[in-house]
Amino acid sequence: MKLEKSFNEIMNEKLEHLINEERRNVLNRYCRKVDYYCEVGYSREAAQIKAKRYYKFIK
Repeated sequence: MKLEKSFNEIMNEKLEHLINEERRNVLNRYCRKVDYYCEVGYSREAAQIKAKRYYKFIK
């Protein structure tokens, strides 16, 4: 059983954590943008379509 992690394993875990955190941040910004468009008067579906223009990788 290997007790110590290699440098690459540690760095991969840190990088994965940062990527997941950035995805959460982008998703939160997208949700806030959708909420804003709904407050302004767009329907929920139209607000989601409009917000997706800013955050293209969200499906």
